[in-house]
Amino acid sequence: GLGNAPSTIPVIEALHARRDYPSELVREHVEWALQRHGVADAGG
Repeated sequence: GLGNAPSTIPVIEALHARRDYPSELVREHVEWALQRHGVADAGG
């Protein structure tokens, strides 16, 4: 998954694009992945 992928701009952009995904499960995984990539605002 993208949480385990190298931290690149396209990966971070792909995750950001899914932050408002309809499924809560997907959103939780996106936030986890962003945290793994060290994105400071991952918590909200």
